[in-house]
Amino acid sequence: MSRLFIAIPLSDEVKARLATYRPARSPLVRPVREAHLHVTLRFVGEGQPEALHAALETVRGTSFTLKGTRLGVFGAHRGHGVLWAGVERSEPLTALHQAIETALEEIGYPPEKRAFSPHITLARLRRGDTKALVAAFLAQESAAWEMEVDAFCLFSSRLRPQGPLHSMIGRYRLDR
Repeated sequence: MSRLFIAIPLSDEVKARLATYRPARSPLVRPVREAHLHVTLRFVGEGQPEALHAALETVRGTSFTLKGTRLGVFGAHRGHGVLWAGVERSEPLTALHQAIETALEEIGYPPEKRAFSPHITLARLRRGDTKALVAAFLAQESAAWEMEVDAFCLFSSRLRPQGPLHSMIGRYRLDR
């Protein structure tokens, strides 16, 4: 099955830097492959790529600097969760997210229920005692990074036993 999502691809330099923060694969941790690191702007799920492509071509925004902030975790109190690297909110990033939401609503997609929380998923935690692992992850020095963003992309993600396979199916430039 293929699922669709809209994201900001990261530069190779930022991906390599972020990959150093991921814990090693273990029975409790499933790191995201370096090649798959990105900032999700909107998860779509199943959908029609052609309709999405047409809608995304109408989105306007300006290029901007994306800045990394801190490390964090979602859901670890439930015994599983996500280890992430934060992304600083900025007016251009928020405006781009809202423009994408508006374009998708215009073609019949309901608005996202969760608040936009810009981040980069570094690893997924499996059920088990992850307290020590989470503490070690959060104790790392969180070096800041910056990257110029001049486009966002539509991706498909095909789930496989060995992990998802992401493919870019559309790229949309931002004005300078």
